[in-house]
Amino acid sequence: MPGKTGILSFWVGGEPARKWATRSPQERIETCLQVMEVMYPGCRADSLHAESYAWGADPFAQHAYIYHAPGYLTQALPLLREPEGRLYFAGDYLSLFVGYMEGALESAENAVNALLARYNSPDGSANPSRD
Repeated sequence: MPGKTGILSFWVGGEPARKWATRSPQERIETCLQVMEVMYPGCRADSLHAESYAWGADPFAQHAYIYHAPGYLTQALPLLREPEGRLYFAGDYLSLFVGYMEGALESAENAVNALLARYNSPDGSANPSRD
């Protein structure tokens, strides 16, 4: 973004997001500004515009992104990254960048690299065209 202005985003997930969504957009914005003012006195005067959106209330997004339970990264994620036969999975939920394009691209690259490694195996035993 050119100039000295920028964009600051606040994200809330899981149960706190459901509670947060019960507030009006203006109440959410006001709370964020109050918290920011405590951390950075005078910053409220620098705020040019604010928006708040409750993704959980959006019928198409339905909470927007996955909120993983404790243990997901160490227990479930390694299993979900494994192929199931010839089927390889990709998506932001299979990365550490959940909810972001970066995560989707990272996991797609990992899946493609795994497919290429399988296809190019030295003995050809795992060649997908033979499976």
